[in-house]
Amino acid sequence: MTTIILDDRDPKISYKGQWLPGGIRDLEYAATTTGSNTLGDLASFTFTGTKISVWGTVDNNLTGRVAPTSAYFVDNPSLPLSTFLPTMQTNALHLHNFFQSDELSPTSHTLFIKNIGSNSNSYIWIDYILITPSDSNKLPVGLIVGAILGGFGFFAILVVAVVLFLRKKGRQYNKLTVPNNLSESSLSSQIADSQPPQYQSFTVDSSLAYPRDHLPSSKIEHITVSSPSNLT
Repeated sequence: MTTIILDDRDPKISYKGQWLPGGIRDLEYAATTTGSNTLGDLASFTFTGTKISVWGTVDNNLTGRVAPTSAYFVDNPSLPLSTFLPTMQTNALHLHNFFQSDELSPTSHTLFIKNIGSNSNSYIWIDYILITPSDSNKLPVGLIVGAILGGFGFFAILVVAVVLFLRKKGRQYNKLTVPNNLSESSLSSQIADSQPPQYQSFTVDSSLAYPRDHLPSSKIEHITVSSPSNLT
């Protein structure tokens, strides 16, 4: 996940009070810090994100300095979310975490840092701030769940519609449609009319013969019958 780093000298940070510059090359981010040893000094920063943390430097205990005390607020400057009182060591602590917020709503927030130490020999040194920005491409869980359920509902409706359509088409293919104005008698008449035609038998009168006089006489042969001589 993307994290934004904001240096202590960024103009987006507002300092009120007796803040002073500091910094050590190669040990602190951008070689700069901003410090305070005055009770009530306040720093504020407005951001949009889901998490924020503050990092800085803690002095060593060899110079007679005492541990600084700071308070951290988000949105409500009268209700601190956390206070920080470090344990000082013989070596200074650089890039040290002073404050880490819990998960925040993905909206605009304001961070307040306040020096609440009463000893002027204690210094709070702010080095940088880390912000986890809101993911504008991330959809709310409720919206994702709603979209999934809506998709399943649409698919179920589509399946039911297809099944009903197929059943209706099947009934249309299997059904014989008869016009309402066609009676049973007229239907029988139409069926009878559709039968093949019946042919009647008839006989030919053999007495009706073609006359022979139409034949030429040359084609007619006369046959002479003689009586046998051996007949008695």
